Amino acid sequence: LWSTSPALAKASDWQAAVQEASVQKIGLASPKTAPYGAAAMAAMDQTGVLPAVESNLVFGKNVGQAFEYAWSGATDASFVALSQALSEKGVTGRYWLVSEAALITQNACVLSGAGDLALAFFDFVLGDAAAREIINLYGYK
Repeated sequence: LWSTSPALAKASDWQAAVQEASVQKIGLASPKTAPYGAAAMAAMDQTGVLPAVESNLVFGKNVGQAFEYAWSGATDASFVALSQALSEKGVTGRYWLVSEAALITQNACVLSGAGDLALAFFDFVLGDAAAREIINLYGYK
């Protein structure tokens, strides 16, 4: 969960943040089509906060749009990817880890006909120590 709202800065965890009295809108990716949205909904359901906040939920098409909602102030907070919270824009706000949310498996592929440069980049991302360091820096395992 990520926010730039000063009213949420002192919240002890994400459950307290989403239930803060000043919170009117909470963004998340559509749980029907986006894994991050489905994970956020499951975490809210599992912890019992969903009934208290359900009427405040604002759905974006994807996790990127959910982040933009919070970054622009359209929502008070949004469930986002950790990489977004750790990004250049993300460090302007505060985030709380949602440990109840399932890890999102990231996938990649190289389309046939993409060429040697695409294959070289794919190999770099998967195997180079420097690439692994960057990937880990942004919260991916």
